[in-house]
Amino acid sequence: MREAWPFLHRGQPRHGAYRLGLTRVDLTTLLAPDPASAARLRHRQAQLKTRRHQCFAAPASLDAPFLALRRALPTPLHRADDLRALSTGLCDDLCFLDEDQRLRGGVLTAPSGWRLDDRLGQSLARLHEPVPGLWPTLGNAMTRALDRLEPGQAFMRRNWFFYDAMDWWRAEGPALRPAFLRLPPEDQAQRLVLRWERQGLFRPRGSRWTMFFIRVHHRPLRDLAGTAAAAAFKAVLERLSADEQASRRVPLVAPALRALLAPGTEA
Repeated sequence: MREAWPFLHRGQPRHGAYRLGLTRVDLTTLLAPDPASAARLRHRQAQLKTRRHQCFAAPASLDAPFLALRRALPTPLHRADDLRALSTGLCDDLCFLDEDQRLRGGVLTAPSGWRLDDRLGQSLARLHEPVPGLWPTLGNAMTRALDRLEPGQAFMRRNWFFYDAMDWWRAEGPALRPAFLRLPPEDQAQRLVLRWERQGLFRPRGSRWTMFFIRVHHRPLRDLAGTAAAAAFKAVLERLSADEQASRRVPLVAPALRALLAPGTEA
């Protein structure tokens, strides 16, 4: 079943300013086997084969936290005996943060603007530095949330951005490429994509490491035209702060959005 538009979910992201928006969830729900198509699973496996140095890192320091995660997983998920096998079936991205909140390894098969090999060893502040205004606004809250993360309890949030195509691998280059931005607004409106991440946080009991799970979804924004959800999304956009508008690339596609979200517009 296709996941609903992210702005329709309770609590995230109906607000107009940066917010963690964490929701408690059951680990089984968070990590239920992905109903991805066979093509999607093949894509994940292809990235691990052709871009291994860009999207896979499993140093020896991950052995203990990985085993702690396996012990916490419900059957049959725990039967995966290595990081690659486990992550491919569960999610697009699975990252490990150590007790100092630094990225130490994981799997990245559907990145949104970053590569694993470029960010290994970085702190939370460095990891979020490219997002306009995010760390000054939410940095302290992020740090406290991870410091106080309840062992054995899973949390989930959603985040979304505008992209110009429905490609899973978007590690390099701008989300809205020059050729797309040169199109007339009406053509941009037909190609514009809302890409969102279903993000999960989990710390196994007995470990100080944090696991960060991401499943990526995307959908052509033209599917919104003429629906009740269009008005809800327009209201969300109007409440965004200037920094958040910039990070989600709203100013770059404002004319296309006006065309898509105008009352009575049909796809």
